[in-house]
Order: sequence, then structure tokens, then C-alpha cells
Amino acid sequence: MSSLLLATKLHVPNARVERVLRPRLFTRLQQGLDKKLILVSAPAGYGKTTLICEWLAACGQPTAWVSLDKGDNDPSRFGGYVIAALQGGFASVGKSLPDSLLQHNTPISEALLTDLINELDGLQQPLILVLDDYHHIESQVIHEGLSFLLEHSPAEFHLVLLTRADPPLPLARLRARSEMLEIRQADLRFTAAEAADFLTRTMRLEISTEDIVRITARTEGWIAGLQMAALSMQNTEDVSGLITALSGSHHYIFDYLLEEVLERQSAEVRRFLLHTSVLEQLTAPLCDALLEPGADGSSAHPSALILDELEHANLFIIPLDHERRWYRHHSLFADLLLGYFQQKYADQIPILHTRASTWFEGQGLIADAIHHALMAGDWERVARLISTNVFALLEQNELNTVAGQLDSLTSEKSLVRPWLWVGRAWLAAYTGQLNSVASILDKAEADVSKLSHKDDQRLLLGHCAAIRAYAAWSGGRNESAAQAARQALECLPETDLIIRCQSATLLGLSTNNMEARARAFREALDYARGIGVSHVVIFARGCQAYLLFLQGKLHEAHAACLEAIQLASSTSAHQPLPTLSHVYSTLSGILWEWNELDAALNYAREAVALARRWEQADALHFAYTNLGQSLFTAGDVKAAFDILHEAWQIARHTSPWFEEITLGQEVEWHLTRDDLEAALRCLSLAQIDLEAPSGSFVSSSVDLNPGPIFLAQKQYARALTALAAIRDHLEERGQVYYS
Repeated sequence: MSSLLLATKLHVPNARVERVLRPRLFTRLQQGLDKKLILVSAPAGYGKTTLICEWLAACGQPTAWVSLDKGDNDPSRFGGYVIAALQGGFASVGKSLPDSLLQHNTPISEALLTDLINELDGLQQPLILVLDDYHHIESQVIHEGLSFLLEHSPAEFHLVLLTRADPPLPLARLRARSEMLEIRQADLRFTAAEAADFLTRTMRLEISTEDIVRITARTEGWIAGLQMAALSMQNTEDVSGLITALSGSHHYIFDYLLEEVLERQSAEVRRFLLHTSVLEQLTAPLCDALLEPGADGSSAHPSALILDELEHANLFIIPLDHERRWYRHHSLFADLLLGYFQQKYADQIPILHTRASTWFEGQGLIADAIHHALMAGDWERVARLISTNVFALLEQNELNTVAGQLDSLTSEKSLVRPWLWVGRAWLAAYTGQLNSVASILDKAEADVSKLSHKDDQRLLLGHCAAIRAYAAWSGGRNESAAQAARQALECLPETDLIIRCQSATLLGLSTNNMEARARAFREALDYARGIGVSHVVIFARGCQAYLLFLQGKLHEAHAACLEAIQLASSTSAHQPLPTLSHVYSTLSGILWEWNELDAALNYAREAVALARRWEQADALHFAYTNLGQSLFTAGDVKAAFDILHEAWQIARHTSPWFEEITLGQEVEWHLTRDDLEAALRCLSLAQIDLEAPSGSFVSSSVDLNPGPIFLAQKQYARALTALAAIRDHLEERGQVYYS
């Protein structure tokens, strides 16, 4: 599983040892195993998750589980968790899908879903996929993808949705076709017999049959209400009087029970519950960071002991892993706690969010740090976290999540908005959306005056220039790229090592002179020494290795590749960094030159796999063209042209320069196969003027040397002129290999 996915979201919650047996619902759920969809829809506190966990423990069917939250509205993140959950039971599932589903922005398309459905069908055995808390999902793309999956799913695949509200899926059609089992609020309510079992055996209350009937009626079989009432009953001798006092709507019951539960806890436990209500997940070190000692000396015990006490007291605390390191409050109880805390101590909530933000930042969990800074209303901290961690957010696939949180706000905060544009511009540039980069950066630069400090303004302008450099280089506009890279280095402070490293690398890539390139790469690597392991560091080292390769210094290039791989392996990530794709592609080319064909092909394939994880356009195109050339040279012509088709898809949506590279490769292959007609047809489709007086292929988007075509046509004089131009070009740049 990817290190960027939270493993606890894929665990089936443990079934209770002393659970209430519900054979009437188990029977219905078993009948649902001949349906495509099992929909469990009811408000909070009706035991949806508990029921399904206990049923799964009893039925013994292979199960994949995903606990969803609001952050999973990003289609790629949602897809990544679903694939990771399925692979937990069947490692073969998802092998044909791009690894970027686990790492970065791969849209959920019908083609990907078709591959997934075919793999599920190939299992030829039952599989249950449970999506818990599906009400958090609002993305129409995800809803449409799930509808497609339901429409075409194999007979032995069953989807279980646990939700507080009916999802916008074709439920009427599924219902009409008898392809859906529905478990709803009325079904989930405890009967009097189930309530009696729960109150007497699970909660260990001595309560009369009459009082059981009364409390079941008062709560309308609402399980969470029964549990909170039972906690109050454990500490009173007048059970009948307490039941009589419970009246009115659920909201009144909530208020009364919350007061009763909290007031009967020790001051230390009460303070712990209230202060940690601002957290979505709890772990002892995080709770300790929030619970600085109060004026009364409270919170004297470590949070680990309190969490253990709460779990054993059945006080609405739920473990998220088998090691009991992470917990969460029961969602309804957390809502009640936070509501009560806001009424009584609203001024403390921003302080707690700031402490949580500081703790998460220290753990390198930047998206969580930003979330709590947002909740604290600390916009200066939000701006700082985004501005200094743009690449960390990109690498952790959290930039879209953060942007969504900011977009959900009703007002724009001047400190944050320009940095959000910067982050989005980096994302657009890396994923090949070059046409949108300039307009996004214009918005960022229009807001730069809103930053009060001149240093902050120069920092933002430095980022914008670095992005323009990257977009121009990707588009084949080297002069503009070099100019923007120099501007970035002028604006950026010496302490901003990551973006300075990136800008120096781009300056090297955009400079024709090999000596100037080498100087720029050395400067980039000087910055890299102060950074550690990062995407930009591996990118810089990979570019240096490629420069050595172009100069024919194969042994030095090989050593540089191995050095980059060794550096990347020193990170704590469980999988290679996606940016190693550049390095693997270069290493593959070196090994081909040394005739180590099998190893070269393996590295070429690994380069593609890594590039897919992030969908970085330039890395993916480089990897595809390199793998295609490797396959063609190895004699697998069909596979080579299939890969070339993938390269064309990237090129057409990214850059005329990429189109030029891809076209040149296709023409070269046709000529190698003595298929001049196919080569000319390819040029015609690209609107290349073979008779252009400049002696080169000229169109609005492509500029190629026609030497190989003239050779195939036996126009030797024209071929010599064109090939001499290539020779002069290589000699001027100090290159041995043409690229």
C-alpha cells in the first residue's frame, strides 16, 4: 500500500465481544449477497457500521473496507483508497491500472473502471466492498464512476454503502430490477428484546422489563441514545425517574445526556473529552500537545492512560488500529462534545486548533496542519504553511484537498489566496496543463500587493517566475524558460533552497551551451545538499546524469544515476519517489548503449510505472518515448507502437515540443522498417512541408530535420545538407547524442 494512504481507513472495525445479536438483520443481509448493492441508510447513531462489522465477522466473505471522510472527494484519492482496499484481499486487483491512482491525479474514467471490472470478474470468487460514511462524498465524478461500476459489476461482487443520506445513484433502477437490498432507520432501531440484551448484558444494568420498554419507546430504538442513557443509569438509583425525565425530540435528549455523562466524569476526563473534541482522530502524543496543564493542575495523567481508561469504560472511544495508538470519538458524541465546548469555552477552541496545527507540522503532516490552522482562523500561519510546503503538498497529493478547504470558505483571505494560486499553478504545470498556467499566475501576481511585507512579495514573485520557467521549458521555449529561471533566482531568498534548486535546474535544462548547463546543475546540487531527500533534489540529480549521458560520459552518468537512486532510497517512504522516473529512463538509455538489453528494458518499464504515480507530464512523456524505443530496438514493434500512442496522448495535451519528439520517433521507426510511405503519411497528417525552402520540416508546431527522409528518397545532396546541420548543432552544444 502507498505510504501516502492512511492504513487505518482500510481496517474493518473490530466487532464487539459482548455484542447484541441481530439475526433478523443478518438474515436479510445474507439475502443481499445476490444483489449488486446493499444500501444501509440511516441518521447518525443507528449502528450502521457496527451491524455490518458484526455481519462480516459472521458471514466470512472476503471483504475490502474503506472509511471515508470529506477529504476523499478528490476522485484520485477516492480511487486510490478503493484499489488499496481491494488489493488487501486480492493482490492482483488493480495491476492493470496506473499506479498514479495511489499517488496523484488520475481521473476516474470508464476505461479505468472497465479494466477494474474485468479484473474483478477474473477473480471468480465472492468479494464485498464496503464504503463507510459515503455521505461525505459530494463529487459527481465519483458518483458517476460508482454508478458505472454497479451497472457492469460481476455477479460475485457486492457493494455495501453505509450512509446518513441516500446517495445520488440510480437507486430507483436498481430497486426496480431487484438488484438492491435496503436497510433503513426503521430496520436498525433496537426492538425491545434487542434493547433488553444491550442494556442488561452489554451495559450490565439491572433494569426492569417495564423500564426497558419505556426507554426503548422514549429513544425510538435509537442506539446511541440508549447507550448514553445507559451511562447515566449506571450512576443513579432512580432509573425510572431518569427515564421519565427523558422527553421531547432527540435534540433535548442529546443535551440532557451530554450534561449527565460529562458531569459524572472526573475533572481530568471531562477536560480531556472537551479539549480533544476538536480532533477528528486521536493519538496520545497529539492529545498531550493539546492538554497543557490547566490552572487547577488538571491533565496530570498522560493521554495514553486516559485513552485506555475511556476505551475500557466504553465511553464512546473507538480504536482505529490493532496497536491502540489511534482512536476517534464516536462521531455523534464528538459533535455533542464540541457543541457543548463551543457554548461554554468558545475562546479556547482556536488555541487548541493552533496547538494541533503545530503538532501536525512537526510530524510533517502539512495538510492536517493547514486544516487546524484554518479552523483556528490563523491566516498568517496558513499562508506560511502553504508557501513553505508547496512541494510537500504536491508530493503527498494533498494540494487539491487544501485548495478545496479554502474554496469552501465564504470570504477570500488576502494572505492565503495568492499562495493558493501558486500551488495550483505548480500543479497545472506538473500535470501538463500548460495553457492554464499563465492565467493562474496572473491571478497570483495580481494579489501580490495584498502581502504586507516586501520579502513575502518577492518570495511569491520568485515562485511565479520558477513556475513560468518550468512551463516554458516543458513547452520547448528555452529562451523564455532561461529568462524566467534567472528572474526566480534573483527574487528568491537564499534560504528557499527547494525552489532555488528547481530554478537552477530549469536554467540548466534551458541553456544550449553545455558548460553553462553544467554550471547551472552544479549550482542546483549545491542547494540540494541543504535540502535532503525531495522531488526537486532527485530531479536535479537526474538532469545532471542526463547531461553527462548526452555528452557521451556514460560511466559518469551511470554513477550519477546510482547516486540519485541511493539518495532516494534513504527516505522513509515505502515506495520509490515518482521523480526517479527521470533517473531510470536515463539509466535505461545507458544500459542500451552497453548492450545490457534486459536490464535496460526493466528500467524503462519501471520508469513508466513511477511516472504514472504522479502523472508529471514531462517525466511520463520521457518514460514513454524511452520505453517505446527500447521495445522497438528489442523487436517488439507492436508493443512499441502501443507505447508511442500513449506518448502521443501526453504530447497533444501538453507541448508542441513533446509532439516534435514523438513525431520524430514515429517517422524514424517507419524508416527503420523501410516503410517510407508510412513515414510520409505521418508527416502529411502533421502538416509538415517537406519542400520548405529552409531545409527543415516547418509547421506551426513542429521543426524537424528532414535528413532521414531525404536519405530514404535517395536525395543524397539534400540529405547531406540536413545531416550536416544536425552535426553542427551537436558540436555547438558539445553533445554526442541527439535529443
